[in-house]
Amino acid sequence: MANTEKKSYTFLNVVTALGKEDKKWLSATIIGTLTKIEQRMTPAGKDVVVGRMPINGRSKSINKLLGTSYNDDDTVWVDVSVWEDRAVRFINMLQKLNNPDKLRLVICGSLSKRTYKRKDETEGAAVSLAVQDWSLLPTANNGSGANSPV
Repeated sequence: MANTEKKSYTFLNVVTALGKEDKKWLSATIIGTLTKIEQRMTPAGKDVVVGRMPINGRSKSINKLLGTSYNDDDTVWVDVSVWEDRAVRFINMLQKLNNPDKLRLVICGSLSKRTYKRKDETEGAAVSLAVQDWSLLPTANNGSGANSPV
């Protein structure tokens, strides 16, 4: 029997631009589900909202853009951050939506690669997006009394 399941791909659009001193930056638009949403404050007193967004079906593109080495079928988890005044707006939106665990969003921002040391002392890479703007996608009530993605 043939596999009739259609693979779902995350929408990802990236524009490369040059900034000051010819520093390259990547402006990305992603349509997806933001999960693990947390409100934080830095030690310096700056507001930040963080979360994670999975990108599936786009690991080849991300590898080419950022020099990462994800496998072809990997889901790439993007570390999303919303800072300062934007974070305050985002927090207000979350409160009006009764602080959901996840949101369907269109997010735009600066895409980058962050390197880190794993527990075994090898180097790992993570993908980050600093949010510049977002749009909330329509939601429906799933019967639990909470807003949830359609």
